[in-house]
Amino acid sequence: MYTGLICALNNASQVVISDYGHDADLSLVYAIDINLKSIAKLVGSDTIRSFFGVGYIWGNPVDVLTNPAKAYQKIDTMSIDTESYDTYVTSKLSGRIQRSSSTESAIIPEEEKFDIILSADLLFNRSEHSKLLWTIKHTLRREGGVCYVTFSHHDPAKKLLDLNFFTLAREPQFNFEVTFIGQELRKSYPFVESDGLDEERGVVYMYTLTCK
Repeated sequence: MYTGLICALNNASQVVISDYGHDADLSLVYAIDINLKSIAKLVGSDTIRSFFGVGYIWGNPVDVLTNPAKAYQKIDTMSIDTESYDTYVTSKLSGRIQRSSSTESAIIPEEEKFDIILSADLLFNRSEHSKLLWTIKHTLRREGGVCYVTFSHHDPAKKLLDLNFFTLAREPQFNFEVTFIGQELRKSYPFVESDGLDEERGVVYMYTLTCK
């Protein structure tokens, strides 16, 4: 979320910050919209009018990501009531249009896709790698688009399962160019297990995905 907020403050034309969620559960997106609204009060609502918090589950129709202004056509960040979660849900959904139930029903124009996607600490969710890659494939611009993938191994003993994400990314159905950028040891790590693997657990890796 924080990288998206930084983009919002550095002249990005549109920023979409997503977390797990759907119309019946927006609890994680609630925190995103609280932060966006707080920033809007500091820098002016016009500055972040094209920045959105969106609930999304990988593998579902991507139009809510690529064109949230249409998915929430009557809502902007400043008009959302964040006083409580219940009032938030009511105001967030008040302008919601019906979403498509088919992942193939809408062709997303290239101009609506993202120049940059930031995938931050998602690879631990190993059972969903294919759905995450599918989502990136359908939202990243073919020409010049870059997905930055950053992560740590939450369980270093099973790091090969995390890295299988990049094996899948190279397969024909996704056909991404995968590039290792670098790694860095965090100065602190929030999940200390005292199992002898904490230093390895604290290493952050960065790769990029681009369309071939």
